[in-house]
Amino acid sequence: MHVARQVSLVDNMRNIPFEFMGERSTYWNLYFGRGLLLGVLLLTLAITLWLRARWSTLMHVSWGYFRTFPLLKSDRGQSGAVNA
Repeated sequence: MHVARQVSLVDNMRNIPFEFMGERSTYWNLYFGRGLLLGVLLLTLAITLWLRARWSTLMHVSWGYFRTFPLLKSDRGQSGAVNA
């Protein structure tokens, strides 16, 4: 059950407008927009990580290769020249 103070707070957040960056807005719009943005970002992150994990299992790629710079794995016995 919602307490009367909580209900009045939400009503005030929805009904009291103010100017924010040249636009008329309410606190409710700001909180709703932030929640929506966070939800979309988390969904995008989850999809990206899922696809990366799926790709690594399909391609049998060792991610250890990507942790180090590939030029560091080149022949170190040479005089600093990189094979072209």
